[in-house]
Amino acid sequence: MTPAAQRVQWTRQRRTRIAVACAALVVAALAVVVGSARGTSDGARVQPGAAVESTPADGVQPFPEFTLTGADGTSITKASLAGKKSLIWFTRSTCPDSVGMQLIAGLDDKLGGKAFTVVVVLVDVDEPSPWLVGWRDGFGRPDWKVAPNKPGDLSAKVNSPSLETKVLLDEQGNVIDTTTWLVDADYVDSLREHVVGP
Repeated sequence: MTPAAQRVQWTRQRRTRIAVACAALVVAALAVVVGSARGTSDGARVQPGAAVESTPADGVQPFPEFTLTGADGTSITKASLAGKKSLIWFTRSTCPDSVGMQLIAGLDDKLGGKAFTVVVVLVDVDEPSPWLVGWRDGFGRPDWKVAPNKPGDLSAKVNSPSLETKVLLDEQGNVIDTTTWLVDADYVDSLREHVVGP
């Protein structure tokens, strides 16, 4: 097969994967919306940006220790995020919440790029690392960390309930907020309040 024919075949396969992934994401998002509209088992409604996991009685929910290898080859650990609030975002490279990423990048820009760290954990990676770096630069900011999630790694440790799960950590690595909602203006406002206050 010629190189041109291989590129055409790869492009067709990639488009099919993207279409299937986007359809699955739409179905998952609808399930989250329907489930949230129903509320929780005690009758309370779950609001966008609200934590979806329970926290211990003392209110502190430590995020698990982890090590990921970034697309640029650097090591990303819980300890390397200490000292600054961090947003860990589980998503797909084939069908990301690109509008949400641009909203978060806009907030990051407004705050000077130093108020919080963004770690994008890709759960479906087939692409080589240079492609992932380009993906990050196209959807987010060049200083964001992007890492593939190997099967059974971080998403399994945090029992990530769905794609588009976002976990905000404080400076000590404790969970401040967890949400599965797509990013919108309300989430960006909530994130800003968590990061810099009202």
